[in-house]
Amino acid sequence: ILFLQFGLHILICNGIAFFISTTHAYFWNRYLVFREKQPILKGLIKSYISYGLTGIVLNSILLYLLVDVLCVSEYVAPLLVLIITIPSNYLLNKLWTFKKENSRPA
Repeated sequence: ILFLQFGLHILICNGIAFFISTTHAYFWNRYLVFREKQPILKGLIKSYISYGLTGIVLNSILLYLLVDVLCVSEYVAPLLVLIITIPSNYLLNKLWTFKKENSRPA
């Protein structure tokens, strides 16, 4: 909508989508995928950092390369980027954001 209706640059649209989608994904992951019990704020901050690495940094670099350097369609490029960012996001969430803390013997 922001790209088609308001003509915002694809990277600005990507940034706005990042904040909405990361919050949404965190709660789905917290309750359905990893069934995590850590405090919400701590997990949400870790989620923003991990998604920031793949969702903003990696995603933006790949979008720039595909659209501005390789002249891939602005409609197709985001779909191609998902092939790399979805597995990356999952691994970061599994190995860091929702990592089970080792319980120490008393």
